[in-house]
Amino acid sequence: MMYVPKQDICTDESLWKFKGRLRFKQYNPTKCACFGVKVYKRQSELNESLFNKGYNIYMDNWYSSRDLFQHLQTRKTNACGTVRTHRENMPPDLHKIKLRKGETVYLCIDSGIFALKNVCMLSTTHSASMKDTKKQDEDGNAIMKPSVVVSYNEGMGGVDCSDQLATTHKFVRKFVK
Repeated sequence: MMYVPKQDICTDESLWKFKGRLRFKQYNPTKCACFGVKVYKRQSELNESLFNKGYNIYMDNWYSSRDLFQHLQTRKTNACGTVRTHRENMPPDLHKIKLRKGETVYLCIDSGIFALKNVCMLSTTHSASMKDTKKQDEDGNAIMKPSVVVSYNEGMGGVDCSDQLATTHKFVRKFVK
């Protein structure tokens, strides 16, 4: 029996709460569990067999870079994800752009598209288009989001859902000395 992954593959990391002593324990004040063990996850094994087959890889800013996206594109593998504006080979003035709520700026560089709306996105598969979220604001107007943001949220949903489920599960162990 051979495993064939779905079209969309995502990679992510999470912080598992840990109160004991470890050298590699991480600290992240923005997480519910401030101290813990960082665990790197992916929905599928990312290896040579996935290249040149048109898969879409979703990742967050821990993994993404312009060079990686260009490399994946040469291997006929699409990529989409958030990206840090100060990373190497990113446009130098990208982090200086100020936007008001609801504004979006698209910068097309090589074959990747940056969609900037409070978060910087990099994609080799999306166009500069808006998508209806099927939600309305208080005035009854349809709320629109960049298509790259909507696809990213859908693609990363599986790993983020597993993070939420893992935080609600408590391990209670009593030790006898």
